[in-house]
Amino acid sequence: MVVPNTAGSAAAVIVQKLQDDQAEAIVLVRSDGSVLGPGVVLSADGWIVVSALVVGDNRSLQIETKYNKTYPVDAVVPDPVSGLVYLHVPSTGLRVADFRDSSLMLGESVIAYSRTAVGDSVAFANVSAETIIDRPLPNQLGAPLYDFDLAVVGFVTDTGAI
Repeated sequence: MVVPNTAGSAAAVIVQKLQDDQAEAIVLVRSDGSVLGPGVVLSADGWIVVSALVVGDNRSLQIETKYNKTYPVDAVVPDPVSGLVYLHVPSTGLRVADFRDSSLMLGESVIAYSRTAVGDSVAFANVSAETIIDRPLPNQLGAPLYDFDLAVVGFVTDTGAI
């Protein structure tokens, strides 16, 4: 995990809170044993939202939770307009992520956070336009972006758009 190493820094506190409060709502998307990337639990009844960058053309998918519980994906619903893909797994009681319902502000900081096969990954960026972050985050493609209130505000894309 990449976290500023200043003990007690605001960034370290936010990352720790994100891991404590939201990690159960972030899942790994797998295909044929390989980790494709992160997804976020949208509803307790099994709906997951992921970036289309994560899923690609794969249709034989599984979801793995923080506690290594694996579910087969039984529905894949792409949305080509938003660049998101909705996945469904046969489960209830999943931890749902918090989602922001207002626009981002220019200069606001966001956190890309994802679980990977080798551990957690974190990167920080700032909003440079309404739906654009100030720099590419190539190692975070498809990762959910959080505001500092720990609500999902979007996903990292290959263009910097949110």
